[in-house]
Amino acid sequence: MISKPADKPPVGFVASLPVRIQAEWNRNYAHLAGFPLNLVYLGVRSPTDGSGPPRLVTACYWFDPGTYREDEATRELWYVAHEESPYRVSVRHHKRSGTWETGKYRGDDLVASAEGPDFEHAMLQTTLVGLAADEPEASECGARRRAGPERSG
Repeated sequence: MISKPADKPPVGFVASLPVRIQAEWNRNYAHLAGFPLNLVYLGVRSPTDGSGPPRLVTACYWFDPGTYREDEATRELWYVAHEESPYRVSVRHHKRSGTWETGKYRGDDLVASAEGPDFEHAMLQTTLVGLAADEPEASECGARRRAGPERSG
């Protein structure tokens, strides 16, 4: 299930399915196994000066290992952008049911949410919302400059 802002214009959508963190990548992050390595939101924007064709843009969020929380029912991890951004994303896994849910926030305001019966469905629904009109674009979504794990050995 997905909910998105009502003011979002109807356009074609693209979703991305993130790679899951693997325990063997780095023993310091083994407890994060199963969570997405990053979340990539895609969108199409026209040039601000009105010249040229629309272009594909991305916003990329990397896991912040210091935000990991776990209790008997859930595991939760927050994702932040490399670029200065008021946006952040929470990812929560419900252990008993196996369901996943996400929330995209601008400051403290929830702007989009998604959930699914499994990782793949939830992450596709999550990234389908695309970029918000004021969401900063990523300069390098593929580079692990902030929170991404370093592979050991």
